[in-house]
Amino acid sequence: MTRPASALAALALFVFLGACARGPETPQELLAQMLARYSANRGAVGGFVVTGGGAEATHGALPDSTSELAPPTIAPVGGEQPSGEALSLLAQHVPNVRLLAERLRTANMEGPRDLRGHRVYILTGAPEAPGAPTLYVVVDAETFDVREIEQSVAADTLARPLVTRLLYDDFRTADGLTLPYRVRQINEGVDQLIPQTERMVRGGQLSVSRGQIELLPPGREREERRAAIDRELRLYTDGVQETDLRVDRVRVTPRSR
Repeated sequence: MTRPASALAALALFVFLGACARGPETPQELLAQMLARYSANRGAVGGFVVTGGGAEATHGALPDSTSELAPPTIAPVGGEQPSGEALSLLAQHVPNVRLLAERLRTANMEGPRDLRGHRVYILTGAPEAPGAPTLYVVVDAETFDVREIEQSVAADTLARPLVTRLLYDDFRTADGLTLPYRVRQINEGVDQLIPQTERMVRGGQLSVSRGQIELLPPGREREERRAAIDRELRLYTDGVQETDLRVDRVRVTPRSR
């Protein structure tokens, strides 16, 4: 670790320890606690492999200081080709808190407050340039893990913003490493990018298919097919596109001594 990086880490730890007793009062104190949590969690292991959605992602060790992380190596497992949505979520399964902290250096902070059953802080970062997204990050007030990342872009040609949300839930600890075991991505406003004729035609087709599914015998197959059609219908009727990744297993590589 370089001397400036060491000094920054020491300062972050000092702020972290001082703020723990009372809770963060400024965005900078919250970012310091997030960074300390991230370094202690990921830095405690040499690497890890996450399996879910028909694929596995292999993550290397956390670098000493840089925010630039090598992306995980992703490969199919089980003989089936995973969907593109599953691969995308697996690649985004672990937020890069160091990079988020860089983007949120001048963010505003709200909280703590209750949100969907959790006590959280919310950081709002202004767009880095005209046309760039506004960044919202929801942080657990007890663990300082990232619970949600939202990016919102407003365009003059669109009536509503385009919003992408990543929601992290079901946190578990395996061999000292805490990770979310469920990740959802919700895109909103997508219908504005689809021609009206396509929305009408495809929406009608899906409505007919849903009616046909209701004729199937009750059971898991009917429920899964109905849920898949309902998800696609929301895209064409409400502009909401949702994908969901459930983690099946995490294998941790011990850190080299």
